[in-house]
Amino acid sequence: MDIKVQSKQKLNNANFNSCSLKFNAKMRVIPLIKAKVLLTTDQFINSKENYMKITDKTVVQFHYVLKDEAGEEIESSQGSEPLAYLHGANNTLVGLEKALTDKEAGDKFSVTLQPEEAYGERQEDLIQRVPVKHLQGLPSKNAKWKAGMVAVVHTEQGQRQVTVIKAGKFMITVDINPPLAGKVITFDIEVVDVRAATDEEVEHGHAHGVGGHHH
Repeated sequence: MDIKVQSKQKLNNANFNSCSLKFNAKMRVIPLIKAKVLLTTDQFINSKENYMKITDKTVVQFHYVLKDEAGEEIESSQGSEPLAYLHGANNTLVGLEKALTDKEAGDKFSVTLQPEEAYGERQEDLIQRVPVKHLQGLPSKNAKWKAGMVAVVHTEQGQRQVTVIKAGKFMITVDINPPLAGKVITFDIEVVDVRAATDEEVEHGHAHGVGGHHH
């Protein structure tokens, strides 16, 4: 598969007593209680059944820890904003989206994905020479590309991660397989929030807001 590099970047439901407050003449706060039926503890726990489940056209926020086959952590969202995606819009890995289906806010689980449901099998022929100017991601202005480093290139299909195989002065030989292609990986997931997608998000094909796409 040839990648054409662009010359320019494109880029609770708990039914609690509700009360309103007003001040009397002496400026004391008086609660005005409206009589309602309180939920029992069992009913409150069971009200979780009414939480929105993850289905197509829902926006999901979740935290994750990604591990390799040996159980070593590769990356994590902990300590930062949760990741957000639009379910059913091919915004995330096939196996991960399948595992998230029907989950709801508060759920925690782990899922191990084989390559075919993650980043695919590695293809040995996906090697390409790319002009140095098209690679992005150096840690500093004075840094230079070296074999093994991961870069980002802008293609007709959008941004893509590539791995540097050989660095020259003007051209870089890169492997355009995803860095985790051919790998068995495990996600530890915590679902933070599930909500209905807006019409605009459905039209655009991705989530907006925290953890999502910013225009």
